[in-house]
Amino acid sequence: MGYCLVEVWAQQVQCIVDKFPTTYLGLPLGFSRNSIELWNPVIEKFRKRLDGWKGKLLSFGGRITLLRSVFSNLPVYFMSLFQVPAGVAESLNKIMANFLWGPEAFGPIHWVKWENVCRAKVNGGLGWFEISTRNRSLLNNRVWRYGSEDGSLWRRVVDSKYDLDSMSLLPQPPEGRKTSWIWKNISKPLAGPSNNFVNAIRFKLGDGRRIIFWEDFLTEVPSLKLSFPRVFGLVLKKSGKVCEFGSKVEGKWIWSFKVRRALFSWEQAVWDEFIRIINKGAADSGTMDVLKWEHASNGVYSTKKLCELESALGSTEDKIWKLVWSGLAPPKVEGFLWKVILGRIPTLVELDKRGALHSSSTRCALCSRDEETVNHIFCLCEIGWKVWSKWVNEWRIRLVFPNSIKQLLQMWDSLPANRALKEFWRLSFFCILWTIWLCRNGVVFNNLVYNEQKIFEEMLLRLGFWCKGEWHTSTCSINEFVRNPVLIALEEFRCID
Repeated sequence: MGYCLVEVWAQQVQCIVDKFPTTYLGLPLGFSRNSIELWNPVIEKFRKRLDGWKGKLLSFGGRITLLRSVFSNLPVYFMSLFQVPAGVAESLNKIMANFLWGPEAFGPIHWVKWENVCRAKVNGGLGWFEISTRNRSLLNNRVWRYGSEDGSLWRRVVDSKYDLDSMSLLPQPPEGRKTSWIWKNISKPLAGPSNNFVNAIRFKLGDGRRIIFWEDFLTEVPSLKLSFPRVFGLVLKKSGKVCEFGSKVEGKWIWSFKVRRALFSWEQAVWDEFIRIINKGAADSGTMDVLKWEHASNGVYSTKKLCELESALGSTEDKIWKLVWSGLAPPKVEGFLWKVILGRIPTLVELDKRGALHSSSTRCALCSRDEETVNHIFCLCEIGWKVWSKWVNEWRIRLVFPNSIKQLLQMWDSLPANRALKEFWRLSFFCILWTIWLCRNGVVFNNLVYNEQKIFEEMLLRLGFWCKGEWHTSTCSINEFVRNPVLIALEEFRCID
C-alpha cells in the first residue's frame, strides 16, 4: 500500500501517520525482540532522576530514599511485561550504585557489595533488590494472575493465541518458534528448573474442575503420579481433572477408581496411604479451585516476598538490623550506623586499604594512639569511651564496654534504663555515635581540637534538638535539657512501651 494513500486516509480521519516501532500509553509497540533499544527510555529516565548533582545535594539517607522511589516506580510498567536483558540490568545497577556511593568527598568508593546492598533490611541490606530479581518477581505476578483473572481480556487472548485450556489455573509453557518472545519470557519459570516461585505453588481443591488429578500439587506430595507409581499403574484412567475421579457429597469427597485387577495383599498398604493422602488434601476444600502460594501467610503471591527469598541466599536474618532501622534517628544517621556495623566507613585504616589515604599516618584522629579502625574510634578510643561513660554515669549505670559497635548496640538496648524511656535511650545511642564521628571529621578536615567534654556538650545539644523533633508536645527548652538531661527526659520524653 502506498504511503501517500495512507496519508490521505489519515487526513480524512484527522490522525497522524507513524511507524513501528513506537510507543502507546508509555509501552513500546512493534519491537521484534528484547533489544537494548527497547530499554533505552528506562535507562535515560534512570540517568535523569539519578544525576550526580542531585547526589551532591543529598545526604546518604536522602540518596537511599530517592533510590528507593526511583527503583519502585519508574520501571514497573516495563518490568512487569518484559524481561530485562543482562546488559540493561547491569547498566541500571551501575547507575544506582554510582549514585549511592558517588558523591563522597574521598571518591566514588563502593563501600558495600551491590549484592549485599540489594537485600531486605533484616538481612543486612537497604531494602531494595537487584534489577533482575525485581524483574522476575513482577513477571511471575503475570503468571499468578493468569489463574485468578478468568474473565479478563488478556487471559482470553493468551488462551486463544496458544490454544490453552480456559479452565486451567496455570498456563502451559509455550512451544514453537512462533511463540511471542514476551509470553515466552513471562512463562519461563514453569518450563525451567525448580525455583522459589514454582516450588511454593499449591492447588487448593474446590470443585475439582480446574486441577489435574495426577500431576498438579494438590496434596502434601508434589505429584500423585510420581509419588504413587504402583497405584498409577493399576488404575485405568491415567489423566483428567479431579472431578473426573470423584464427587463432592455433603462437603466431603467420595472417590471412584477403576483398577485393571484386584490388589495384592502387599499393595493394600500402598493403596490405603494413597487414599489417606488425597483425603487429607481435600479435607478443607472450598467451592472453587484456587492457587495458593506457600511463602505467603494469606496464600497470595507477593513480589516483595519472592525478592526477599531470592536475595536472602547466603545471608541470615539478624535482629540487630531492627535496632538500626528503628525510625528514631534521622535517615542519614541510621544509614551511617548500617555502614558502621558492616565496618564500611572511611576511617583512616579503611581508606588506606583502598589506596585513598592522603596522609602518611593511620593513627586515630581523636586520641592519636592506635590505628583508626571502625571499632577503635567508637569503642576503644579513650576520648570516645569517656563520652559514652559520661552519658551512662548520668543514669547511674555501670557498663563494661565491648570491643565492637555491634555488641555495644545489643548491650545498649538491654541496659536497665527506665522502660518508659526506651525510645529516648535508643535515640541517645545514635546521637553519641553520630557526634563522635562529626567531631572526628572536624579534627581531620578542619584541624579542630576536641576533648571528651566538648564532644559530650555537642552531643547533648544535638540530642535536645532531636528530642524536640520527635516529641512535639515537649515544653522544655534546649538549654534546660542540656543543663539536666536526665530530669527533663523523665518529665518530657517518656513513652508507653
